Amino acid sequence: MKHSVFRVLLDAVHTRMVELTESKGEEYKGADDNQFGNFERTAQDTGLSREQVWLVFFNKHFDALRTYVRDKATGTKRQRSESIVGRIDDAILYLILLRGMVGQNDGVGAGIDWPKAIAYKCPNCRSGKVVFDPATVGKVGCCDTCVGRFTLTDIQVDSEGGFTVVAENAHGR
Repeated sequence: MKHSVFRVLLDAVHTRMVELTESKGEEYKGADDNQFGNFERTAQDTGLSREQVWLVFFNKHFDALRTYVRDKATGTKRQRSESIVGRIDDAILYLILLRGMVGQNDGVGAGIDWPKAIAYKCPNCRSGKVVFDPATVGKVGCCDTCVGRFTLTDIQVDSEGGFTVVAENAHGR
């Protein structure tokens, strides 16, 4: 496969990961908007860690991939309940989920090349800025003009590597 074709494949897989996250992720994250909700609820029900639950769920996909590779090597034909491409996509998404868990365990955004600070336009005065360290989700930052206080609730990364800061008024106003 030529590199240029591989780049097209990477773009297509990225698009598919976003689609899967929007469809399957909606089913699993629950009312609290927790991307790891399904793993954490199952962990609580079973006494396992969420990473152990992840491994059990991931192994289903890995086992299908292993069977496909063995069948390919031996010329075995069999009916599959899901396409192998679908299983690969699921496995990729599961690996990204594990990467997110590792990042959460090691500190928000671990392993991602975050900027040192993100400036957020103050929603109160509209002229000042609130500066957050990306590793401080849940922490409070102050506007440099009106001294409004805001809690960093999320950082979203767009497909082009840009960042969107989601913050709430720390005083509930």
